[in-house]
Amino acid sequence: MQMLSFRSTTLFLSLLFLLNLSTCAPAQKSSKPTTNFTGTIRYQQPRQLLEANFRITPVDNTINVIYPTLFGTAMAPFEPTGPGNYRTRRNLPFPTTLQLTAPCSDGPNCPLSLNFQPPFSDSIPRELSKSQSAIFPVGTVGLTKAESLIIFFEPADHSTPRRIQLVGPTSTGNLTLRKEAISDIPAGEYLVYLVKQGVQKDSSAALVSSVQMEYFTKSKPVLVTE
Repeated sequence: MQMLSFRSTTLFLSLLFLLNLSTCAPAQKSSKPTTNFTGTIRYQQPRQLLEANFRITPVDNTINVIYPTLFGTAMAPFEPTGPGNYRTRRNLPFPTTLQLTAPCSDGPNCPLSLNFQPPFSDSIPRELSKSQSAIFPVGTVGLTKAESLIIFFEPADHSTPRRIQLVGPTSTGNLTLRKEAISDIPAGEYLVYLVKQGVQKDSSAALVSSVQMEYFTKSKPVLVTE
């Protein structure tokens, strides 16, 4: 009877040890490294042209390469800049939400949704005086801390444009152009346009992304006076 009890106890402890091994062992991590997805999206309002350039690292050297997509369509590899680079160009009205996917270590791809509110140049005054400040709307929302807005004054002779930069965050979509900001711009005719820039970043165990956004408005003739 004593020998039977000892064997039963030994068997019970062995089963308990195996159970602990199965429940406490750390979960297996993905063998794939985290994907880095970096690039730029540029939109030119006059041409309604969207251009996207991206780089993915590490480079997938297998025969079943998964391409990044924009609005569900695969981006083409851009060989001149080497493996892992992709590019696409589209003519379309600007979408304030851009849907992308990128190959990642969690599966075939990871979705990315980028929101970007474009500026507009229609409300820029036809005439700006160097002797007084001006305020006018250039967007439906203010700038975030990761965004900036540049106003370009391109001379009639197409020489080097003058630029004034506004850095976010701002509380509204109005632009205050102080007289001091244009004091060094010679009086004359200019084509004025806006460029809004911003960086959108995201990070997870499967994907680290950084996308630079740029939006160029159409230009508007503006007379700068003394």
